[in-house]
Amino acid sequence: MILPGTARDAQRFWAGVQIGAIDQCWPWQGLINRGGYGVFKVDGREVLAHRYAYLIAAGSIPPGYLVLHGCDVPACCNPAHLSAGTSAENIADRDSKCRQAAGERNAHARLTAADVRHIRSSSDSNAALGRRYGVKAATIADIRRFKTWKTLDVVPAVPVGLGVAQQLISDRRTVATDTVPVSGNDTKSRTSSC
Repeated sequence: MILPGTARDAQRFWAGVQIGAIDQCWPWQGLINRGGYGVFKVDGREVLAHRYAYLIAAGSIPPGYLVLHGCDVPACCNPAHLSAGTSAENIADRDSKCRQAAGERNAHARLTAADVRHIRSSSDSNAALGRRYGVKAATIADIRRFKTWKTLDVVPAVPVGLGVAQQLISDRRTVATDTVPVSGNDTKSRTSSC
């Protein structure tokens, strides 16, 4: 995308930005959309304010690219906080900063963290647990395979190997680990920082 408008439009734009120090966010002071992003009107059309700020600073946005906020403040127009990136990079950034509403923070969640802990530790069938919790058996299977509720940092301790099991039984102790068996003696770590 090439910068729309004129030098006068750019001056009008910057007049709507609260400019501060280079390391601070520069919030858009005009119209803000539902997502928290600033909206600026130029040449009869609306442009997201942070995209316009990036266009002024960089001259263009490569086709198919987004303008990403390093500061995670949607209304910020500080060019030092903005960069062009792909959708995949934006998603990776979101996930690395734990900004995805996951688990009980997801407004559509039907289960609690306690429910998921019980599901993962239960020997009941997926169908039986699905009936108990009012979800499909496939949902239970996805939870057990860590396809969903990935960020729940709860993994039942499952010792690997007969020798370890015998030792645990004889010692009558439990061991908490961060690994679960994948197949045979292989293990796969299940960790999350979110």
